[in-house]
Amino acid sequence: MASMYSSDAVRYLLDTVVLIWAVRGLHEAPRVLRRVREEGEPAVAAITLLELRRALLPEEFRLAERELEGTEALPLDAATARAAGDYLVRCAEEGYRVDFFAGIIQATAARTGRALVTYGPHAYPLADCEIVPLERLVEGRA
Repeated sequence: MASMYSSDAVRYLLDTVVLIWAVRGLHEAPRVLRRVREEGEPAVAAITLLELRRALLPEEFRLAERELEGTEALPLDAATARAAGDYLVRCAEEGYRVDFFAGIIQATAARTGRALVTYGPHAYPLADCEIVPLERLVEGRA
């Protein structure tokens, strides 16, 4: 299936909290989500679907699923799981406490060559991928 995005589109991976904020209309997340769709090729890590289901109320989750229609959910394969484990171990060795889900999301972005859009770069202290803070997209500097 041919992509609807141009070959020079930015390939983004959306952090879970960005999606939660977008569904709840918080901060500038809804506007950023629109911009990402217009300017880039958005995707989510499959683990994000689990996080959304766990974090959102049922009606919010239905809204999130509608928001994600047409957005690729990138699977957690063995190589990505290993990369996530390596990342989490490296962070622990350097004294950082990193959330298990953040490790998987970061590894998914790194292994697929995507820029990770996040509310807080602090959640990814030793990232192997480009980190795009939400506020940078709000300010128009992608």
